[in-house]
Amino acid sequence: MARSVVVSTLGMLTFIMIIGNSMFVPVLPDMEIMWDVTSTQAGLILSVFSLSAAITIPLTGYLTGQFSKKTIATYAIAIVIVGCLVSALSGSVHVNYAYPMLLMGRVVQGIGAGIVAPLPFMITAELLERDDRVKVLAAIEVFNGIAKLVSPFAGMFTIQYGGSFLFIFYMGVCILAIVLLLLGIRTIKPTPLRTWKSYFTALKHIVFHRIKDVFPLIFIGGGAMCLLFGFLTYYSYELEWIYGQTGMTKAFLFTLPLIGLIIGSILTGNLVERYRKINLGNIFKGVTILLAICFFLLLLHETLWLLIIITTLIGGSSAAILVICNLLITENVLKEERDIIVSLYSMVRFIGVGLGPPLFTVLMYNEEAMFVSLFTVMVLLGIVCQFLLKCRLLPSHMPNK
Repeated sequence: MARSVVVSTLGMLTFIMIIGNSMFVPVLPDMEIMWDVTSTQAGLILSVFSLSAAITIPLTGYLTGQFSKKTIATYAIAIVIVGCLVSALSGSVHVNYAYPMLLMGRVVQGIGAGIVAPLPFMITAELLERDDRVKVLAAIEVFNGIAKLVSPFAGMFTIQYGGSFLFIFYMGVCILAIVLLLLGIRTIKPTPLRTWKSYFTALKHIVFHRIKDVFPLIFIGGGAMCLLFGFLTYYSYELEWIYGQTGMTKAFLFTLPLIGLIIGSILTGNLVERYRKINLGNIFKGVTILLAICFFLLLLHETLWLLIIITTLIGGSSAAILVICNLLITENVLKEERDIIVSLYSMVRFIGVGLGPPLFTVLMYNEEAMFVSLFTVMVLLGIVCQFLLKCRLLPSHMPNK
């Protein structure tokens, strides 16, 4: 099977996960008006999707023991389509029921996306040889970035025709993903059959005994997603409310940080592939220092272009962190435990996505306190990272072949 076909198909699965939130971030102010809700309620449109996905993700580890990964992905995408239909119809019901129905549809979308979320990592680890995984895992983050890049234009364009068209577009992406999945991925036999009891016994054993080797990486990945989506939400409101940028101009400005995310993914993937012995822990420390400097600069002075540059650096830094976490987690766990650990990792990432927007919609009303808090967190994270590396509690190298 051609690697390009596999990458394209896995990339579409990534599209489903990412566009399910990213497309809605730049149009939150518009959805706030259309559904007559507050900023915090608008943030929940993102959060209920991510948190329902996070709760569902561990189920994927169990399902891989019952069905092929291709079958699981197909049915999970169908669930997302059902959720899109529910949310699309919310715009045509009585105003008292519109917002609850919208959230109900988002929950259903999140359940389907949550089942899909770990599958690209699982399929990559199972279908490809070790040397190919670096490129493909980096490519998954590139697709992650492309989805975020396309999302603002898709969101700003479709919402001109009404909020329901956001979900019609999302449904179209899901249908395309099913077609590619059926044509581009061969059926992967399920792992040995598990009962619920044996699955949760294995899950408990991994959580309390085996996961310690990658535990910090899992939470670093979740923190990166929280920071990325939270700051992008803040960035969206700033562009529209403070700087008066709307329509396609706002969509263009919103894509600039996402271009940084794509570049960060590509550069990090190439760096790791070229220098397999590089100390990845030093990259972690460098990124935290860079982010601390960024938030300090915003604390001193804020202009539109400084905000754009720093949000772009946050996008690139988050991509570097995520690529490294993806590689170290998939390469430093046992094959028989990989599906469960990757499911837990995806769950924490989605929790980060879910917590970011509502957290930053609260913090953004006191920007000085927000930037001081972010600067402090980055400094403390750098110190903790140094401690974990020194005590060998944080993997910092790819394992030997």
